[in-house]
Amino acid sequence: MRKYDILFLDIDGTLVGPDHFTLSERNRRVLLKAREAGILLSIATGRCLKILPEQVMAIRPDYAVTSNGASVLDLRTGKKIYRDLITPGQAETAYGILQSRAEFIEWFADGEILLSRHSHDLLSAWEVPPWHMLYFSKGNTPVVPSDSQYIADGAPGLEKINIVRYPREVIADIREKLAETGQFALSSSIGRSLEINRAGCDKGAAILAMCDILGIDPGRTAACGDGGNDMTMLSAAGLGAAMGNAPDTVKAAAACVTGTNEEDGVAEFIEKYL
Repeated sequence: MRKYDILFLDIDGTLVGPDHFTLSERNRRVLLKAREAGILLSIATGRCLKILPEQVMAIRPDYAVTSNGASVLDLRTGKKIYRDLITPGQAETAYGILQSRAEFIEWFADGEILLSRHSHDLLSAWEVPPWHMLYFSKGNTPVVPSDSQYIADGAPGLEKINIVRYPREVIADIREKLAETGQFALSSSIGRSLEINRAGCDKGAAILAMCDILGIDPGRTAACGDGGNDMTMLSAAGLGAAMGNAPDTVKAAAACVTGTNEEDGVAEFIEKYL
C-alpha cells in the first residue's frame, strides 16, 4: 500500500536543472511511475501559471500551487480551488514603499506577469530571469499605463509582487520597510530578488488548505524543495525533503535530504520513500 497520496514539487533548484527549463529524463520517468502508482502530482512554486516550464507541464501535473501559495489550480479542469490574494489596501501600502525604490516591478496577477508601460520599456535593459524573458518575448504579457493606475484600479487578481535583480542593499531596504508594516510574507527563491505575498500566504498554508478542500490527509503528503519559500511546505507536508543544493536553513526544516537538482534528487526521493 502506498504511504502518500500527493507529491508537491518546487520547480527552480528542485525539479528542473540549473537552466531552469530542463526536466531530466530520469525525473520524468520516475514521476510518471509515481502517477501510475496512484500518487497525485502537484507543482508548488513561486512562479505564476503562465511561466511554468513546458517540459514540466508535458508530464501533466494534476495541480499547481503557484505564486508562493496565492493560487491553487486543478490543472485537469482549469478550476481555481483556492486563492489568497493581496488586498487592494495591501497593494497600496506596498506600492507606497516600492515606488521610490523600485523602477521595475512585476505584478503576478491572475496567472500572468503584469507590467506597467515603463517597466515594459525597460525589458531590453533589465536583467530579467530567462524564464521570465521567454514569457515576455511571446508578446502576451498584460501591460497597464502605469503602476499607480493599476493600484488605483484596486490591483485586481494580485497574487504576488516580484522585485528582481536589484542590488542587495536595495532589497534589504525594501524588505525592512515592508516587514515593519506586518502585512506581508516576504521570501526569496533567487539571488537579489524579493517576493511579496500577503501575510500568512505561503506554500505550506496553501497545501494545508488544498488538503482540507480535497479531503486529503496532510500526513499522506510529500514535498521536495530547495529555497526559503519552500520551508513552510516542507514543514507542513507529511514527509518533506530538502534538495542537496538547499541552504542549511532549508535542510533543517525538512525531514530528510535528497540529492541535488543536478543529481535527479527528486527521482531519488521518490524511489527511496514513495
